[in-house]
Amino acid sequence: MCKTCIFCVLLLLVPLVNGLQAGTSASRNLPATFVPGGSVQVTINVSTDPANPPAAVIVNETVPEGWTISSAVPSYIKVIGQTYTWLQYSTSGVSSFTISYTIQIPSNAAGTCKFSGTISASGEMKIPISGSQRITQVNTVIEPIFSPAPGSYTSPVNVSLSCETPGATIRYTTDGSDPGLTSPLYTTPLNLTSSCSLKARAYKSGLNPSSVASATYTVQTQPGSISGWIDYQGNCAGLIFIYLLPANSYLSVPAYSTVSPGPGPFTISSVSTGCYYLWAFLDANGDGLFDVLTEPSHFYPDNPVTVLPGQNLSSVNFSLTDPVVRKGDLNFDGTVNVIDVVLCLRMATESEVSLGSFTYQVPYPEKLISAADLNQDASIDIFDLIGILQLALGAGS
Repeated sequence: MCKTCIFCVLLLLVPLVNGLQAGTSASRNLPATFVPGGSVQVTINVSTDPANPPAAVIVNETVPEGWTISSAVPSYIKVIGQTYTWLQYSTSGVSSFTISYTIQIPSNAAGTCKFSGTISASGEMKIPISGSQRITQVNTVIEPIFSPAPGSYTSPVNVSLSCETPGATIRYTTDGSDPGLTSPLYTTPLNLTSSCSLKARAYKSGLNPSSVASATYTVQTQPGSISGWIDYQGNCAGLIFIYLLPANSYLSVPAYSTVSPGPGPFTISSVSTGCYYLWAFLDANGDGLFDVLTEPSHFYPDNPVTVLPGQNLSSVNFSLTDPVVRKGDLNFDGTVNVIDVVLCLRMATESEVSLGSFTYQVPYPEKLISAADLNQDASIDIFDLIGILQLALGAGS
């Protein structure tokens, strides 16, 4: 009977012969460097429990692409692609043993090359071979390592990069491109808040750059929610549109929204981790658009809310207020800034003015003129523009 046939029969029988075996492990020993076109000696030390040895031990060793094992003691029993398999069995149990093999290195091998393998005993689940996993071309920086390991995470993850070559610097990318000397320099752990393809390469003067290390991190954070109470004491009635904005401007595109029939409780569900600015308005005329001059609203640009993974943020309460004329505040956002200066300039030249969802033209509404006419001379001119500019500079100081 051929060795492969014996191997197949043992895979069926050994679980019945000996049951589960504890204390079986393997560790690989690799030299630190290699020379392209040469060869290296590798050993795998297999340890079994002397008090209860397994009936069979199976070792699978996967070598780098293009590398070939030329001789091995004991001999392997089969090869599939780059994976070599050893089988040791005995009716009295397999004692600890060592696999020693010589591997030939292709002439085009470069950078850091990786070995991987598994060991199983008497039908147990396979466990990884520990010990040395990587070997680096001579006179070459060792490939960087990522920690924690690549994979899927349910919250933002801080990824550290390290290199075993003393004095090496690491450069990285997060867009899937290969790093170069102009890529960002790694200094502190990278905070990944979304999925990305991370690559890194290490450099040191006098040595070849390392090979490129690649890792994919999938960040699937658990969504949260925001809930609270809307208050309004004015005389308007209608649906209330509530938005979560990614930027501190009510003109930005909302990330999330909901509609409330009126003052009272509200909830926005399935909110991704992040910082948001809350904005809402009461649609008094029922057109679904916000008229900054006539409709009650809420916007606090300096008071964002932060949603953490899986967090149900409650008691986010706010009040809608009717529009109030504030001299210089032409967009009614509670501050006087460069936007108001631009709006005043457009009014002085009798151009159209866009506020929220509405566009106004000459003759402008009385409330808008009241906000822009700082010197109360019934016209919008250079003097009002200078006055609003001064207010904007004062607000920003």
